[in-house]
Amino acid sequence: MSYEKSLAHFRYDELDELVSLSIRDLIAAAIAGDCAAEPVAAFLMAWHDPESYGGFNLSDLWVMNEKSRQAAVVLFVWLSKNHVTPRELGLQIVFNAIAARWAY
Repeated sequence: MSYEKSLAHFRYDELDELVSLSIRDLIAAAIAGDCAAEPVAAFLMAWHDPESYGGFNLSDLWVMNEKSRQAAVVLFVWLSKNHVTPRELGLQIVFNAIAARWAY
């Protein structure tokens, strides 16, 4: 299943619009394959499974483009207040695709 199809299962109704858009932007950036994609993927994977992928380096924020950096900040602040995993938002398939894309 493509990540676009699996986003159909994303429970965006549980999030405010800014957080939902930020998550979608980060997922798109992580799969894009440009120079900023790998740090975005590392950020998302650290959220997905911190025991296995918790090595996100905060200096990787410097490599992200402004849109991804702002989206990461929005998600980080939201996560500090809401104890929610990607699985609980219906994003398991998408995050599995990101892990496979970057061979984590």
